Amino acid sequence: MKGTLLHKKMNKLICLVGETARGKDTAARYLQEIHQLKPVISYTTRPKRKKEIDGREHHFINKAKAKEMLDAGGICAYTKIGDYQYFATKDELNNADFYIIDPNGIEYLKQVYDNKDLFIIYITCDKTLAEARYISRGGSYSEYIDRASAEEQQFYRFSHDFKYDIKIENNNTLEGFYRKLDFILLMDCLK
Repeated sequence: MKGTLLHKKMNKLICLVGETARGKDTAARYLQEIHQLKPVISYTTRPKRKKEIDGREHHFINKAKAKEMLDAGGICAYTKIGDYQYFATKDELNNADFYIIDPNGIEYLKQVYDNKDLFIIYITCDKTLAEARYISRGGSYSEYIDRASAEEQQFYRFSHDFKYDIKIENNNTLEGFYRKLDFILLMDCLK
């Protein structure tokens, strides 16, 4: 399926949703590199992590610039995790195929954006594995706990109310995870 753009025929925006360190960035890289899909590059006020590049994972901005952009309008997705803001513009969404977003962002997006249908993929994994992944990418245990606590309520509602189209468990091999993504793209196209 390398290089396929199956879902484009459907005019859908794939939304990758999951708690911290569940595999969203891994899924995003796969969709971008193998399927040649274009991501939404959102804006954030959080600091850049090691190995992140401004304009690739996010546009990293300060709080003053975020306020200026939010006041100007044209924002179609917005959420806040802890002290950090994340948002996307209508132009970003219109020119993208997929978006890493959280449940609060999806709710905001559904209210203000109707140019594309959303196909929501909920990515989960064992909490112990997620913690190990977070620490292996340079985060600390206390940072992981802080993020998990900040996300807990919105993900509880999201998962229990089944506000997604499909759920992927990312507990095993990378190849297995990629096969699941390939299947979802094919299945979504055939609807």
